[in-house]
Amino acid sequence: MQPRQSRGSQARSGGRTSTAARPNASAAVAKAAVLPPKAPLRPVKDLRDTSSGTSSSSDGPAISIIKKRPVSHLKKVNQVWRWHLGPIYAGLGILDITARVIGMYLWRVRYESYVLPRVSDTQREDLFTGQAMENVDFLRLVITGSNSVIRCAANAIILWHIFADLRPAWGLRLMRWITPFFRLLLVLWVFADLMQAFIPNIPPEPAEHRITTPHIFFAQMSMYACGPAYFILLLVMFFDLDAGKPSLVAGMLTSVLMTFSFIYHTVYLFKGNAGKATPVGWAVVTEVAFLTFNVGMAMPRRIIAMPGDHGKKWYPRFLREGKVRVYEDTSAKTGSKPLIFTGQQQADEELNNDDDAFLRRQQEELSALNAQFRSLFGSALDTWDADATAVDTEAVGHGGDQPHDDGGAAGQSQEEMPAF
Repeated sequence: MQPRQSRGSQARSGGRTSTAARPNASAAVAKAAVLPPKAPLRPVKDLRDTSSGTSSSSDGPAISIIKKRPVSHLKKVNQVWRWHLGPIYAGLGILDITARVIGMYLWRVRYESYVLPRVSDTQREDLFTGQAMENVDFLRLVITGSNSVIRCAANAIILWHIFADLRPAWGLRLMRWITPFFRLLLVLWVFADLMQAFIPNIPPEPAEHRITTPHIFFAQMSMYACGPAYFILLLVMFFDLDAGKPSLVAGMLTSVLMTFSFIYHTVYLFKGNAGKATPVGWAVVTEVAFLTFNVGMAMPRRIIAMPGDHGKKWYPRFLREGKVRVYEDTSAKTGSKPLIFTGQQQADEELNNDDDAFLRRQQEELSALNAQFRSLFGSALDTWDADATAVDTEAVGHGGDQPHDDGGAAGQSQEEMPAF
């Protein structure tokens, strides 16, 4: 057994122990002061976002997988292209006159001459004459030939579809008869224009004593179809409420100038006077280009083209936006369907066709309903008719013919009638 220590020895030993442990505590405090403080715990945010396509395998907010959808893909899906046919057609008119002027200056550069060439000379190259073809000739043919193809394609596609979408407000179904005639002129115009552009205007031999060539024949044919087609188009657009009226007036004036210029050109062409026919020939093609521009600016802006369906994206859809107004002729697409009318004209239009049939149908329904009631309550209805007749007779007086009914009460006097 160990001896028991006294209180003084225990105090002395305890003091020694605390003194020995004191340096270790000081070192721990100093070490804790040197270490950086820990950041406080932040709550974990819910990273699930339905708009960005988030998927999660549990309900916990910490287990979330974010799948962001590309913004550009969403923009492409919602984007729909729309082409306004009027400004496009007007721009092709400017392209036409620009290509013709470039072809004229390239011809002057090639032959080093300041003589005004014929319009047919700028789109002609004698490939079989043995002359060497230079780069200027090739460039001129590419420009004038491409312009001819674009011009014919634009007239065929745009005018073919846009004419059927015109809605002249003249209150008559005339477009179903005008549209086929206009399209016939359009086909002749495009065909002849394309042929005169690619058939060279080779002058005949002097011994043949003739002026007409295949090129001149198709050029005259194209103008004979072009003039009436533009006149019909301007006339129909004059009654369209969405057409641009200033451009329409400018187009009509240009059409009149083109007609007189073409007559003047034709007269001196067949007289063999090239000095007067050539400048007026350039005036004619310039006026046709400006007429194309004016017609394009006068076209309704609601007529557009859009990409086709999924199976026919290469072929656009042509349509006209907006509701049909009163008196607008849509028979080019609706055929014999009645137009929208209001007021007295609508009453006159519908009275002869539908009003009589409606009245007859009402009379038949009332007769059938009366017969059904008679079959169910025949005797009661006869008694009721007799009582009602007696009341009416008392109200009128005794002077006059007495009414009778089908119940045999015709021979009864007023006193014998039952009181109501």
